[in-house]
Amino acid sequence: MALKGTYEAIKQAFQDIIAPQLERINGEIAGLKTQMHSLEKRTEEGFISVRHEMGSLEKRMEEGFASLRNEMGSLRGEMGSLRNEMDSLRGEMRQGFAYSNKRVDEVLEIRERLAVLEAKLASRN
Repeated sequence: MALKGTYEAIKQAFQDIIAPQLERINGEIAGLKTQMHSLEKRTEEGFISVRHEMGSLEKRMEEGFASLRNEMGSLRGEMGSLRNEMDSLRGEMRQGFAYSNKRVDEVLEIRERLAVLEAKLASRN
């Protein structure tokens, strides 16, 4: 009987002291689980948001690069056109110089002839 009384006393002490503490700990664990689930959900939502933002950024970058490629292609075309114009002008300048050189040569030849004629006229007088 004394053993049964001691058992009852220990059982009562367990129910009065330890059981409420275990219930409180279980409640805290449940609260922590809820907080962890909430944190996991917010973290997953954050990752989803970051993925969407990265996808949007990637798309904008691709569009920007495509636009840049188009502009570079356009510039290449314009540079080719300018090269053609410069080559054409260079050819025209060469023709102009050749014509001017021919005219200068003709002028010098005429001068020489005039000098010869003047010398002949001067010798007659």
